[in-house]
Amino acid sequence: MSDLRLEHLGKSFGEFRAVDDVSLSVAEGELLVLLGPSGCGKTTTLRMIAGFIEATTGRILLGGRDVTYLPPYRRNTGLVFQGYALFPHLSVFENVAFGLEMRRLDRTTIKAKVADALRLVRLEALGQRMPRQLSGGQQQRVALARALVIAPDILLLDEPLSNLDAKLRQEVRVEIRELQKKLGLTAVMVTHDQEEALSMADRLVVMNEGRVQQIGTQRELYNHPQNRFVANFIGRTNFFEGAVTAPGRFRSAGGLDIAFAAGAAERRLLAVRPEKIRLGREASPNCFPGVVERVTYLGSQTEYQVRLASGEAVAIHAQNAQNGADEPLAPGLPVHVAWDAESCQLLD
Repeated sequence: MSDLRLEHLGKSFGEFRAVDDVSLSVAEGELLVLLGPSGCGKTTTLRMIAGFIEATTGRILLGGRDVTYLPPYRRNTGLVFQGYALFPHLSVFENVAFGLEMRRLDRTTIKAKVADALRLVRLEALGQRMPRQLSGGQQQRVALARALVIAPDILLLDEPLSNLDAKLRQEVRVEIRELQKKLGLTAVMVTHDQEEALSMADRLVVMNEGRVQQIGTQRELYNHPQNRFVANFIGRTNFFEGAVTAPGRFRSAGGLDIAFAAGAAERRLLAVRPEKIRLGREASPNCFPGVVERVTYLGSQTEYQVRLASGEAVAIHAQNAQNGADEPLAPGLPVHVAWDAESCQLLD
């Protein structure tokens, strides 16, 4: 396995800048996830790493070796495509063996390596089946085995679970993560799914409009987002626009006087996570009256939307009682909402 470093990587298509000055590093054995909405540049970045798209600017270093302008077959990367990209006319065994045959290995070695790869993904009994005879999860494992059998320096995963149903997606992502850890693989994965990214990554790279917004662990990005986009993309957030009026005091556009614990005076945006807000009148630095507008049952929790007297609305996530005895508040009911000063985040 090798480490990966991108230095000021960029890609332009005519006047359009798809990837703009991306610099990041992936340590050996780390799984880094590129996360962002469609069109943010994450897949273009991954395909530049693989060599399928040529970089316009910057460098790609794999194991300290500059591979920026090398063709894909000279980079030794294993790529798992979103649509699996299995050859329909080849058996499972032949699909997995394809990369080894291109490397002109002898038949005995190929047979042993394919058997090992299929054993890793628990498909050793299905080597003679055709792709059409497999379920979506099994096809995904074949694609993974084909990427692993060549012993890649880095594993690249392009939205690998997007074609699976919700339950199977959860099972396969656990399998991929466990396999990556077991083999000590250096890996980069692309996804737009927050839950998928949060459950699999060692670190996350949040991208938007071709640029890196923030890099960090799940906890760092959730608890300390650097700007509005990251705060809104990683989980749910309530935003108040306004200005700092005094040390530790923020006045919202609707006139709320909000106490906060820390933040820069020039910030004009304050954020509070829904689970940090409580329902009920209490002696809190921030306690405001409002009316319940909407109630949404989410299983383990209930989401309330409350319209404050200032005209601003907040979302609140309240945990449901284990025995289900608590009745949710009804729309139209007057309430108070409260949160601590420490729960406030001042953002760009």
